[in-house]
Amino acid sequence: MSQLTTLLTIFLHPDDEEHALYLLSEIESCERFTIKDAAEDLLASSIAKPFIVPYKVKHLTLALPSPLTTEAIQEIARLVATGLLSGIIVQGEINLGGQIINNLHGLSSLPLPE
Repeated sequence: MSQLTTLLTIFLHPDDEEHALYLLSEIESCERFTIKDAAEDLLASSIAKPFIVPYKVKHLTLALPSPLTTEAIQEIARLVATGLLSGIIVQGEINLGGQIINNLHGLSSLPLPE
């Protein structure tokens, strides 16, 4: 089993946190996450120039017990496409279905755990 932790950082509106965490818990390889960090920021958007529109964004860093699979990343990307999440960052190991890569220490082939 891998000793490295995979971290998934999600960005979302604070009101959507409970719903987003529920949907993430339904995704294989995300079901047993631990929240490592949470922060809320007030950002400014200039999409309605010359006006600046403030909006809140929350980011949660989740520690996952196993590497994310490509299928899990696609399911999380669907949450971004629907607008529930505004972005994600994956740090650590990713299971490519026969090979595990680690984006923190460069590409490396690690045997999958039996």
